[in-house]
Amino acid sequence: RSQSWIRFNIPRWEGARLVDGNLAWDESEMKVFDEAVGYAKDKKLQVFLVATPPPVEPTTDKDEYARITHDYFSYMADRYKNSVDVWQINNEIDVHHPADYSRSEER
Repeated sequence: RSQSWIRFNIPRWEGARLVDGNLAWDESEMKVFDEAVGYAKDKKLQVFLVATPPPVEPTTDKDEYARITHDYFSYMADRYKNSVDVWQINNEIDVHHPADYSRSEER
């Protein structure tokens, strides 16, 4: 039996960075993912893509974070709309703080 799925992960530090609160895409990094996804589709594989927006400053407010996240996933969806079969929105975040799991606004 042959392989039918492949999982790619675009880590939060590759592809895009925040510059003055806006996403700045690195086309040379994204080209690597374009080629990998294209190769997988050429081989008739189903693509499972994990995508996580770039990190933000701890002081970023919720509305700003929502805008950045929306812009990130809108761009990714448009770029890979005909190539990705399953999307995983966010991977496990690598940095945790107990306040992230509480109702408190304080840290």
